[in-house]
Amino acid sequence: LSWDPPADTGYFTQYLVYQNDIQIEQTTLTALNIENLPNGNYQFHIIASYSFDDSDPSNIVSAIIAVPYSPTNLNAVATQNTVDLSWQAIPYFGQTPEFQTYKLYRDDELIATTDGLTFSDTDLPNGTYLYEISAQYSFGESEPISTSVEVFTALPPTNLSLAYYPPNGATLGWSRPQIGETGFRLYRNDIMIAELPGDVQIYNDSDLPNGNHSYHVSAMYGDIESPLSNTVI
Repeated sequence: LSWDPPADTGYFTQYLVYQNDIQIEQTTLTALNIENLPNGNYQFHIIASYSFDDSDPSNIVSAIIAVPYSPTNLNAVATQNTVDLSWQAIPYFGQTPEFQTYKLYRDDELIATTDGLTFSDTDLPNGTYLYEISAQYSFGESEPISTSVEVFTALPPTNLSLAYYPPNGATLGWSRPQIGETGFRLYRNDIMIAELPGDVQIYNDSDLPNGNHSYHVSAMYGDIESPLSNTVI
């Protein structure tokens, strides 16, 4: 704000600065910076104070503050195939009626809108994800803030099945759990009988002795072994 001094400054003591009819400052200068205002509509006027009385108010000037504040401190924590996200609210939350919602993006795709400060992204395949969050206002969207996180879960193979392989064997097949496994381990009666590359999903177990034999299979992710699949007999 800036203003001209009165024509007669005799007995002048100070200026009284009003914002929306509430006195916010007193000064002997003819300019004032008002900082850190929440978004909103503001009216200002000045009164000159003398030792004997105050003047009439000056003309009124108006200002509209519309800053698209961003949320802060986006944090992502991965637990198996779930990412828990949290962030801090926009400045002046509760004093900014133009605020509408937070917009959450994963790898540039909008996945959620929320008024809260947390979100859980579930059932994610293994991989590295970039998360961004912005604040949506009635007048536009803020700049996003971002963080990245790696998701890794050693998922087991699924749908293990068994068929007769003549004359005295078994053919086993299974489904890959996801992209990224490097191999499989096949167990018969809880003893590993084969280590297979990641592109093999069938195995013939031959020359079996008479009796019941149980099978399960696990997936390898480098040196990490998944839990065991379903069991077939």
